[in-house]
Amino acid sequence: MNRHLVLALAFALTAFAAPSGAEAEPSKEPAATVSAASLRTQLFASLRADLAAAKKGEVQEDSRGREALAQSLELIARDSAAAGLSDGSQPGGIGDSWLIMVRAHGSEQSVTFAEQFVAGIQEERASAEADLLAKGEAIGKRASVAVFQAKNASELDLLLQDMGRVAVPLGQQRSSAEASSLATRLQTLGAFIQNWQTYLSLRETGSSQEALQRLRNFGAARDVGWIPGSEVARQMVEAARQCGKRSW
Repeated sequence: MNRHLVLALAFALTAFAAPSGAEAEPSKEPAATVSAASLRTQLFASLRADLAAAKKGEVQEDSRGREALAQSLELIARDSAAAGLSDGSQPGGIGDSWLIMVRAHGSEQSVTFAEQFVAGIQEERASAEADLLAKGEAIGKRASVAVFQAKNASELDLLLQDMGRVAVPLGQQRSSAEASSLATRLQTLGAFIQNWQTYLSLRETGSSQEALQRLRNFGAARDVGWIPGSEVARQMVEAARQCGKRSW
């Protein structure tokens, strides 16, 4: 056994302890409705049993296969298996390589656990994304109304923070174009609100000409997030009037 395999196996066997303090034995079949975390524990135990059997010669597995099993154990112990799984549309992540190794060298039981573990991770990601999408739509619609109701810039600070808490994790989602699109809409709306804050600040301090120039810098009225271009144009005309000008 080469040095790399020895180190990988040593790490894997020590980094993932059984929850009860006793040796974790894989059950015969994974439960139908268990969490991905529980399946991860069962999968680790099953793969460890596969590797032990291969070392004893109970199953035919060459050194390359044993090393693949040890590497799989290491990834699971580090929790890298789930983190590296792609959404399937662009395979090739570390998690995808791990799953290929299990299918090639693991027992039938390990493959079953692995595939259910992957399904569990994907289900959890889909649920988390659905929650973020709902929150994103809600905060986007609320912000689109609140921005023009604000009388001073500070009224929009908390709103921008709330938008950021949703937009950042949405932008990190890899599982759908919908999440990416919504994150972009929130970012565009956020930038607009920040510019509107600057306009409000200038107007508050009596810098009407500078506030008017800020409005001109917005450029041609267009849809912004959930705000139609016609409403943006109407609000800008009203804002210019507030600056003491009939037109800008």
